Amino acid sequence: MKSASIGVRFFVGKKRIDGFNRDRLIIEEGSVKLLNRKKRSVPLILRQEEALYRRIPENYEKRKSIEHSIQKRWAGYRGELALDYFLEFLPKTPFHIFEDLRLLLASVKTFQLDTLLLTSHAGFIIEVKNISGTIIYEGKSQPFRHISQGKEERLPNPIAQVNLQKLQLEHWFHARGIHDYPIIPHVALSSSSTNIDLQTDPTIPITHLEETIERIQEVYSLYKRRKSFELGRISENLVENHRPYYSNIL
Repeated sequence: MKSASIGVRFFVGKKRIDGFNRDRLIIEEGSVKLLNRKKRSVPLILRQEEALYRRIPENYEKRKSIEHSIQKRWAGYRGELALDYFLEFLPKTPFHIFEDLRLLLASVKTFQLDTLLLTSHAGFIIEVKNISGTIIYEGKSQPFRHISQGKEERLPNPIAQVNLQKLQLEHWFHARGIHDYPIIPHVALSSSSTNIDLQTDPTIPITHLEETIERIQEVYSLYKRRKSFELGRISENLVENHRPYYSNIL
């Protein structure tokens, strides 16, 4: 079956590469030109779950579980759209933005980066969480405690998630001869009303979106005086090795 394009198309010379959801890049003789930006697409798995939900009977035993999954995926997607709004305030140069990027690590397993910002001096991975109420951070090895409307639940630790993504991307770069490229992880909260209770200092920043963009610019200003990397080469590698996500949920 022929694969459908997920969104924006990238062109390497005369070769078209499908599968990205945001910026349109033209890579010519090693240089990357950033053209008009486009919004990311609704995740395919979300559309699949919605289609499945419409077709299953109301008494189906897993109907509530599917409904809950759909709600969580929509919340995550809306959080990413909120980040997109603030990313518009970044200068188009020097930032290249990749969204919903999936890469194959050691020919064994794929990993996904929801939002990756690249410059010629450093890269930034942003893990967005769309959470209401209060989140409590007790330490790097602990899950987050989430309190909303009088109920408490444990959430996977986003710091551990984004640090794993950083490690995976570093391994991926090393396998392609890209060494010592700084990658800075960040956790962003999309709701400005979310309360953050930090009972110990986190190992990486946890901020609301408006603070996230300001912090990224501040950190970049420190790195731009350091070693410069060939951004065209890095971007071309990512474009050519993107693996669009397809799932059979049945």
